[in-house]
Amino acid sequence: SVTIWIKELDLMYKTSMILRRVGAGVGIGSDMLPFEDIKKMDSFTFEADIDVHGIKYKQDIPPIISSKIAEIKDTEFMWNIDDDLLQKIKYDKADTAWVCYSDNFGNNCMILECIRSRGENKLGLKLLKMPLGVDRYVVDIVWTVYFDNQEMTVNHENVGLRVQKRTWSPISLDHVGDISILSFKLEIKVKEIQRN
Repeated sequence: SVTIWIKELDLMYKTSMILRRVGAGVGIGSDMLPFEDIKKMDSFTFEADIDVHGIKYKQDIPPIISSKIAEIKDTEFMWNIDDDLLQKIKYDKADTAWVCYSDNFGNNCMILECIRSRGENKLGLKLLKMPLGVDRYVVDIVWTVYFDNQEMTVNHENVGLRVQKRTWSPISLDHVGDISILSFKLEIKVKEIQRN
């Protein structure tokens, strides 16, 4: 969705559209512009607010597999959720879709994703890249969610991690109440490296 407005006139125009190709665009129709007011101005400012609801690719993005990538080892990672994302998790109950990412961790091979899809909030772990010759890692994961002065921990054993595949947290984010602090912690222990 795109919101465009002329700052000096406080004129707002909002539309939803699909951009299918390079060069496609969206603008304000001439019937929406108050030309008599604009003629009296020396200058005016257009501003735009763009919300991307999804990206469809022509083909799958190939996984990154290289002999230069180090194998992942036992690791811990903490993701402290900022206020903007916390507000989305708590209050964005509309039928919209979005995804937010943590920093990379585990030799830059892994990332956490907080996803809103089909009316649900989910937390997922994704393996971004893999050393050449490795098919998958078998790991134990301890998922911990901290909110205000409480915490919830779930053990997730014998999880198979493959490149570009998500592993979903068993902890639901759909019942997050009126909290002010939210953090996710992962403790990953590598049990087996399966090679191809």
